Amino acid sequence: MAMAAALAIGVVAGSQLVPGGLSPQPSGAPAAFRLAAGAPVADGATARLLSTVASGAGADLDGARLEPLLSFRDEEGRLCRQLRVSGRDTTLDALACHDGRGWRIEALATRPAATGGYVTAAGPDEGPVAEAVGERIAGEPLDAAAEAAALAGRR
Repeated sequence: MAMAAALAIGVVAGSQLVPGGLSPQPSGAPAAFRLAAGAPVADGATARLLSTVASGAGADLDGARLEPLLSFRDEEGRLCRQLRVSGRDTTLDALACHDGRGWRIEALATRPAATGGYVTAAGPDEGPVAEAVGERIAGEPLDAAAEAAALAGRR
């Protein structure tokens, strides 16, 4: 019984964090929802928005809304961004870092989109993506001027 309960908990918890190489949505989903943990951002529109939209702002992306939450440098000096992509039914929380060749998804979690009413949901400081940010961030998040300068080098 205990083993079955542990397995059930593991399956439910594991479904919330998308492991490397797996797409959180079927291939027919909008490009914003085909991000995969551990994979490069192949969609040009997503990569362009990651390189241009300031934290705290947002942009429409293929039927979804991409919102960068913060930018920072990791221990290797790479530019990294925590972001949220909100769609009608699903919200993705992600961490993307630029490796010199392009953006790569370092962490990704999915959850149902808020549908109105009172909903408790992980904020930018909660959940597996926030934990990944905490593990990688070197120093403080970039302020608006430092972020703009860092993004200018990615365009």
